[in-house]
Amino acid sequence: LEFRRVLFRSQDVDTAGLRRVWTRIEAAGGGVYDWISVWDHFGSLQGGTANLEAVSTQAVLAASTTRVSVGCLVYSVGYRSPLQLASAIATIDHWSDGRAVLGLGAGYLADEYRMLGLDLPRAADRARHLIEAAGAVRRLLDGETITLHGRHVHLEGARCAPPPRREHLPI
Repeated sequence: LEFRRVLFRSQDVDTAGLRRVWTRIEAAGGGVYDWISVWDHFGSLQGGTANLEAVSTQAVLAASTTRVSVGCLVYSVGYRSPLQLASAIATIDHWSDGRAVLGLGAGYLADEYRMLGLDLPRAADRARHLIEAAGAVRRLLDGETITLHGRHVHLEGARCAPPPRREHLPI
């Protein structure tokens, strides 16, 4: 098997350039590229370059393509509530005709947490938060109404409505 990977970060090109890249990748056909990802960073990080917001960019990616799966490597669970993220991804799944995938991570950039007004928790706490949030997102995407008073996640009667277009959206 040959693995092909092309990395175009959202700050590397303008929006018209991103759409051209996405169109070229998709035109390469199945067996070459079958998935395109955005990334979840805010503001001016990584050497002073600007970053397009990830959920919005994933939605535009979904609307700009017709065949490839669309995702994000990875959404930090420290930045959004599980219900916000589940609802956003379910919406993208509808707009993409069932092509959305969800990547979740624990977060790691102290500067980014500071920019968002958050303290960067210890790695063990971020890992526990990831486990708790991933479980909540899974249940929400699977159509459950949940109440959860966990160590990191607090939801009361939360429901992702409408749920994603397809059952058991990949996380």
